[in-house]
Amino acid sequence: MPLSFHKHMKKKGAFVFMKKREGAAFISKLAGLPADAAGGVPRITIIGSTQIAIQYPERLEQFTEQDVRIKLPGSILHIKGKLLEVKELMPEEILVEGTMTNIQLEMKQGHRFG
Repeated sequence: MPLSFHKHMKKKGAFVFMKKREGAAFISKLAGLPADAAGGVPRITIIGSTQIAIQYPERLEQFTEQDVRIKLPGSILHIKGKLLEVKELMPEEILVEGTMTNIQLEMKQGHRFG
C-alpha cells in the first residue's frame, strides 16, 4: 500500500509516515470515533444466514458456489455455503449472498483491527 504524504506525524525532527488506513484509524481515535467511522478498517455485516457485506476489503481471492475467500488488511475472511453469489464487487464493498454454513476470520499473527 502506498504511503500517504498528507498522513504523517512529526516526531523529534523526523517524519514518521503512516499508511492511509493507519492514518484513518489514528484520526478517528483522536476524534473519539469508532475505528471504522473514518473508513479503511474492515466492517463485516452479517444478515441472517443468507447475506454478508464486507466494507474495505483488499481483494476477492477465491470464488465458487461453495467457497468465497476475501483478503482483508491483516486477515482472510473465508465463507463456506451453498449457491454463494457475489452480488456486488466494488473497491469499497463486496456483497455475498447464498446459504452460508460457515464464516471464518483467519487473523495474521500479531494483527488486530482498530
